[in-house]
Amino acid sequence: MKLYYTENTTDEEGKRVQKPVPIPSKYTMDSEGYYWEYRGTYDGEDLYVPAPPWAGNINFYLFEGPNIIIETHSKPLCDVPEMRMGAMPIDDSNFLLTTEEKDELIRTDPLAEKFIRPFMNGKEFINRIPRWCLWLKGVEPADIRKCPRVLERIERVREFRLKSKASTTKKAADTPMLFIGPRECKTNYLAIPKVSSETRKYIPMDWLTPDVIPGDNLFFCENVTLYHFGVLMSSVHMSWVRHFSGRLTSRFRYSNTIDYNAFPWPKINEVPWFPDGNPLKLAIERTAQAILDARAMYPRSSLADLYDERTMPPELRKAHEANDEAVMNAYGFVRHYEDDKQHDEDIAISLMYMYKKLTGCKEYTYSYTNLDLWERYYGPYEDDEEEG
Repeated sequence: MKLYYTENTTDEEGKRVQKPVPIPSKYTMDSEGYYWEYRGTYDGEDLYVPAPPWAGNINFYLFEGPNIIIETHSKPLCDVPEMRMGAMPIDDSNFLLTTEEKDELIRTDPLAEKFIRPFMNGKEFINRIPRWCLWLKGVEPADIRKCPRVLERIERVREFRLKSKASTTKKAADTPMLFIGPRECKTNYLAIPKVSSETRKYIPMDWLTPDVIPGDNLFFCENVTLYHFGVLMSSVHMSWVRHFSGRLTSRFRYSNTIDYNAFPWPKINEVPWFPDGNPLKLAIERTAQAILDARAMYPRSSLADLYDERTMPPELRKAHEANDEAVMNAYGFVRHYEDDKQHDEDIAISLMYMYKKLTGCKEYTYSYTNLDLWERYYGPYEDDEEEG
């Protein structure tokens, strides 16, 4: 599959036209249409070796690389904590409260104060916007009935859900005092926003306390360690997200089924001659803590402030660079290209092959123009299959 972009130009008559221009390969193509990889010079001569079989191929994700399809997975492929989505209010804005609405409700229904919990969705999480919710899971019905304003809100939720065309929402009208899929955590948990700006180098993630209710625009993980945090906040994980994540307009739309569950984690084994733990894992834990320490130096700044490329503090940027290096070392990755885009694609391709090994999925080689050259030098390609 070849990919082209259009370039505005003028024809012989001076009219503006769009001209298709092929996207160039990072490899060198010879006169026969085969691709070669430059490996430096020896004794004054340039050295080339056959480029990978997929050289010149634009895959399903619209970059030069192998045809490996990343599928959704309901559980993580690797041994990591489960990631879940927060609770859905489906409330017509009756359960969610601004600070002013919270104070007014407490003034009219003083007993309602013990039902109110901090609430965060993606926007509140990234921008540190105070938000609250009525959380009535496990509350005595007798206590709810003593709060007329709360009862009014519950009735409006019930009516709103009954009008829905979705059967699951209508069914939820039987329990109008509860969120749909109510979820609360018993310990501190890592929160991950579902939508994040593509202009950020990293998707901001952070721990929240169990009193905070996560909304359905937040994913959350319990029992997360500094090691997990370090890998998720690394450039390696962001390379996976950039290439395989969904998008909302141009923003990243993170998903637990592809961006987390399908993500191949580094293999770090515990070995007896390292009594304090594997040095690769310890390095990630140290750099992950350094990221948190750098954030703590700016307590009045939100995650949006800290991860804006124009205002990111130098201490935080330095901590992330060290964490990126530690995670790269854990994977055994080496930077081959000075160009950031090529380096990013190189990581994504390595992760694709790790995913393929974890799942045993197929690699579709029918469009690999460089396959013949590869086999001529290195023998049969193990994933070659007949077209059709």
